[in-house]
Amino acid sequence: DTSGAPRTTNMRHAVNVMLYRLKTGCPWKMVPKDFGIPWKTVYNWHEAFARLGKWERVQRALAATVRVADGSSSLSSFDQATRSPASSGHSSGVGLRRHGQAPLAEEGDGVGEGCGE
Repeated sequence: DTSGAPRTTNMRHAVNVMLYRLKTGCPWKMVPKDFGIPWKTVYNWHEAFARLGKWERVQRALAATVRVADGSSSLSSFDQATRSPASSGHSSGVGLRRHGQAPLAEEGDGVGEGCGE
């Protein structure tokens, strides 16, 4: 966005908070204040990235990098699954807490541990 006041949010820190939340499964409001960015600011950026399709582009770029590193030129089964219409939304809601939150973690996988510390 080129209109309005200059950006004051350090986007590197904002993305780090987003990745922390993804890894831990923390609710937005429980993201540690140690990151120095209000949770609502990070949430708003996360939602803007989602609306603009940035997360899908990141996933495609990472998948392409893995394919090149593995010497494979075809789409992996993960890529094919993430591009299929059936996987485009959790229509059944199975495994989701609320709209916009990460799927529930399996016990013992480390996700959700240390939230808010």
